[in-house]
Amino acid sequence: MKKIFVLLAIFVVLFGCKENQRVSESQNLSKKTTSSGNNIQNTANSNLIDLRLKPVVGKEYIFRNELVQDISQRIDTINAETKNTQTIIYSLKPVKIDSAGTILFQVSFKSIQQKIVSPLFTVEVNTSKPNRKPAPLEIFYSSLIGKTFGLKVNSDGKNVSLISFDSVLKTSLEQISKRKEFSGVDKNVLSQLVNSFFNPNEMRKNFEKLFEIYPSKKVSVGENWTIDKEVSEPIPAKISNTFLLKNISNDTLFLVQDSKITFKKQAQKSNESQITELSGNQSGNLSVSRSTGVVLNSKVKQQINLVYTFPPSPQTNNKQVKVVTNIKSNFVFELQ
Repeated sequence: MKKIFVLLAIFVVLFGCKENQRVSESQNLSKKTTSSGNNIQNTANSNLIDLRLKPVVGKEYIFRNELVQDISQRIDTINAETKNTQTIIYSLKPVKIDSAGTILFQVSFKSIQQKIVSPLFTVEVNTSKPNRKPAPLEIFYSSLIGKTFGLKVNSDGKNVSLISFDSVLKTSLEQISKRKEFSGVDKNVLSQLVNSFFNPNEMRKNFEKLFEIYPSKKVSVGENWTIDKEVSEPIPAKISNTFLLKNISNDTLFLVQDSKITFKKQAQKSNESQITELSGNQSGNLSVSRSTGVVLNSKVKQQINLVYTFPPSPQTNNKQVKVVTNIKSNFVFELQ
């Protein structure tokens, strides 16, 4: 049973930080009724906002990304609580915008903090205050600090791609493999550790989440738009994000986000462990720069409920086991 808890604890921690694949946008912009007349029409057009990503080339944008998760799991009459907190500070520096509006960013990690408290283990990492006897995760995180890689994204937030991130991971792997703490440890094991936390595909998805807010049309105060996403890993799900332009103050746009998460059931073998139920929602508020389209601040609350079913096996005392998991997450994202 303890092994199951460890598996699920790691699984849901990762899931809380993952999203975004095969994004298909369905725009539902509710238009306000306007009176006839050219003057009124021109006034209405002047109030439309073309929300696009237009950062200042050469300016370094430093972001603070915080995640606080409370994870509750139940197997029969056994309950377990896990607390996960993570704070990452990184910079995005636009170095080029081409004629099509594609932006090339230089990305660099400044610091990483994480603390996981579970019934079976506790891990605490702070790259700004390294321990004398660092844990493997701290050594890995520390190896990422100061390294840079590229990020490309369109002005509408689509087609996110990473450049040279594989090289960063390779360099970090070579660096930590030389540490005495990893003496005699197979490099394949270290590679699995690296891929568990910062593999390129998941890193790309995390940046997609940052750029998912942009509508396909100009919008005005009171209008909303919906962006639908399908996720295949770690859980097949559909996420429907609806954004509302609530207000404008000087150069700041204030948005409200409301999202629904539903399970996309797929055919699975009866003798395999599988997700059998999934539902969730998230809501929050965002502020965005009107002139640059850069997110200034975002506070989102998320709740995920899922049931993971294990088939009978020696590990489960030859009976079917259902693990009921509830995840409450608070995401805070802000420009420093």
